[in-house]
Amino acid sequence: MSRYIDLIIDFVSTALYFIDKYHISLDKAFQKTLRKMEKRVKGYSLRPFYEVLRDVVLNYYKLRYLEERVYGAIYGYKRCIKLWMILYGDKIIGNAKILEKYKKKLIKRMNINIDELKLPKYINLALYYSYPSWFVDKLSRFFDQEELCKLLEKLNSETIWIRVNTLKIDIDKAIKLLEANGVEVEEDRELSYMLKVLNYKKPIYTLELLREGYIITQDKASALVVEALKPEHDELIYDICAAPGVKTSLIMQLTENKARVIAVDISRKRIKALRKLLKVYNVNLDKVDIILADSRNFSALRKADKVLVDAPCTSSGVIFKDPAIKVHIKNPGRVKYYSNVQKQLLSNAINLGDVVVYATCSLLPDEGEEVVGSVLSKNCVRLIKPEISCCPGYRGYKYSEFYCRTFPHIHDTGGFFIAVLKLVS
Repeated sequence: MSRYIDLIIDFVSTALYFIDKYHISLDKAFQKTLRKMEKRVKGYSLRPFYEVLRDVVLNYYKLRYLEERVYGAIYGYKRCIKLWMILYGDKIIGNAKILEKYKKKLIKRMNINIDELKLPKYINLALYYSYPSWFVDKLSRFFDQEELCKLLEKLNSETIWIRVNTLKIDIDKAIKLLEANGVEVEEDRELSYMLKVLNYKKPIYTLELLREGYIITQDKASALVVEALKPEHDELIYDICAAPGVKTSLIMQLTENKARVIAVDISRKRIKALRKLLKVYNVNLDKVDIILADSRNFSALRKADKVLVDAPCTSSGVIFKDPAIKVHIKNPGRVKYYSNVQKQLLSNAINLGDVVVYATCSLLPDEGEEVVGSVLSKNCVRLIKPEISCCPGYRGYKYSEFYCRTFPHIHDTGGFFIAVLKLVS
């Protein structure tokens, strides 16, 4: 048992290193570590390794706080995981007696007074919910404490949404097949093709329905971005940050494969995945042109009817999907980088079409209200209020009533920002 726990500590500390150094998702870090330690973990169930990693990342800032409190400094990753093992190991690791002996050894070896590992009675919200303090401070400008607590708590727990791909299957049949696979769902009142997962017997990613493209895991807020675009038959639409293609496929689904889409992305690898995905989803590839280009300076001979800018961002509104985002945003400088990219993308997008939908899965105004406000001040465009159910933009910003925001604790979706801009003729 001791060797098994040591192995989990080695595995999780390696994955945490990959998350922090390379800014990759939790799932990618897990797979990268699995390849590196394949021989060592052979024969073990991988589920506890994954669950420990996820819980460590969810509690990352608590663990770092305690590490600094005990040792006066933050050092490496193994110590962080060992502290998790002492505090939370019994949540996931079996065999309580052996684990207790191991924890005692760790406490002795690490020269820890167990009282030092107790959080102070009165702690700030960032520490309590385990987020970067700058992030919580920023959000506290727009929410009272009670609502901010609800938001931060909800961001730590995932709601799974499924989109029925009506290009391949009708909604009623999909629901029946999901139920036969032990997946209990609830139909959304607003978007008939969206289903909220209430319960499941085995992970959604293992379903044949998903692998074959009959259903797609997509957050409802992500679908609302395409609904705000209001794609129509025979329209020319530029999707300028298209990969991996989930929103492109929804454009084609809503138009019954009768729109014309130019899908642009900067990554050759992601473009390859996009093409493969669209084929699986039964998208008519004769109606989709896929272009490898940097959309910040992409130009076209013909103006589109509509342009979708699903911009790269910090993804702070979907932390529940990937807790590694918490680690990625420890430095607020990352927000500034994305904000600059977003302004360049949006500035170019308004030259490409008459109507532009700009969206990010971010809770931060730096990637929403401030980006659109900056572009509005320099161009002949006006805002149109999206025809979707949402909250307005953050107070204190000009035109906030024209913006759309979704929140995990209100809409049971990711935290998205959506704006619709129209060229002034």
